[in-house]
Amino acid sequence: PGFPALLAVFLATGAVFGAMEVATIAFADAQGHKSAAGAVLALQAAGSCIAGLLYGSLRPAPDDDVPRRLLICLAAMTVLTAGPLLSATTTTSLVTLAASLLLAGAATAPTMVTGMT
Repeated sequence: PGFPALLAVFLATGAVFGAMEVATIAFADAQGHKSAAGAVLALQAAGSCIAGLLYGSLRPAPDDDVPRRLLICLAAMTVLTAGPLLSATTTTSLVTLAASLLLAGAATAPTMVTGMT
């Protein structure tokens, strides 16, 4: 019964990732740093990797409420993925965008792992 909701969540997550990638490349190009876009996007993956390792090292309690944990992860992802949008619209700094992508990536792995659980 929960599958349609998970499908919607992961479709929306994919749309957000795709939009962030396109926007990051366009932003880097507009700032004259098109060749740096890949490295900047890699920071999002690095944030996800670090968070995934930390999250994976946790041992949830046997009675852990997975739907509640997923809601918490989705809330964190919503807040953290707003950072790159704010960075791209309020600054011309590629470094600021890169830092916000690193933080945004921190919510990716925990959300994906919890959703797959």
